[in-house]
Amino acid sequence: MTSATATTFVGRADELDRLLALLDRAERGRPAVGLIAGEAGVGKTRLLDELAVRADKQGARVLVGGCMEVGDVGLPYVPFVDAFRDLGARPGEAELAAPLVAAVPSLGRLLPELGAERGSAPPPGDGFERVQLFDGVLSLLMRLSELAPLLLVIEDLHWADRSTRDLLAFLVRNLRRERVLLVVTYRNDEPGQQRLGPYLAELDRGGPVLRIELARLDQVQTGAQLVGILGAAPAVELVEDIFIRSEGNPFFTEELLAAVRAGSGELPATLRDLLRGRVQVLPEQARQVLAVVAVAGRRGSHRLLATVAGLTDRQLDGALREAV
Repeated sequence: MTSATATTFVGRADELDRLLALLDRAERGRPAVGLIAGEAGVGKTRLLDELAVRADKQGARVLVGGCMEVGDVGLPYVPFVDAFRDLGARPGEAELAAPLVAAVPSLGRLLPELGAERGSAPPPGDGFERVQLFDGVLSLLMRLSELAPLLLVIEDLHWADRSTRDLLAFLVRNLRRERVLLVVTYRNDEPGQQRLGPYLAELDRGGPVLRIELARLDQVQTGAQLVGILGAAPAVELVEDIFIRSEGNPFFTEELLAAVRAGSGELPATLRDLLRGRVQVLPEQARQVLAVVAVAGRRGSHRLLATVAGLTDRQLDGALREAV
């Protein structure tokens, strides 16, 4: 089946311009930080892909890493290991990093290629050793930015472990004159995301931080997305139907269009699993209410929901708050 992914960049021109302005600022030696928030599938990665292409054309070095979901405990520094994986591919990078790794052996653990021979270096232990590691990363970014402006992207902060969050906060507070743009993405609809609030507020206090919250696309933009996928203007009825079901979420739009083109009336497995995963982490009574709402539709009386779900008014209120 033909891919249902749009190649056309749709609906994020203003957000891209704001990020490019930050990149211009960083190129002039004024480091900047961007925080990109949005629900799953709303287009955070697509926006940053476009930013990375523009940054590369302007001669910037682009490094991208992502946090991983591994249960309740994240893996320390994984996005930095990921981002630094291909360091050394450009002239001067290996020579630049070598003395830093020699001075701070634990830094070699974050550099899979350049620090391979020092893989036995112990992880940072006490607070002083952590500060040494953090300072080593800061020095690495500073020296890389002397070779070329640097765009460092860290995705999925909502899955980050404490060590990764601490390192990010250190960088935000201590970037001074480096030609660095640090962009971080996170989901603002993830269960338990509220715990990120105080941390994000601290990042705001640490330096000049731009926050961008990606909204869903409107119906016109969704239609433009479908044109980008299909290569032709779709029927008005198709645009309306998919927009109503996707509510402007670009990933949902792609998956629903793929199902339509395959002649299937079923919800795509990827979409079903994503939605189920978000529901399964909710308390039992919230799941009960959502099961009723899924059948009852978008509108239903409080009394009907309480009766069918078998809950008291107070229990229903609590369950709805959890679900919302």
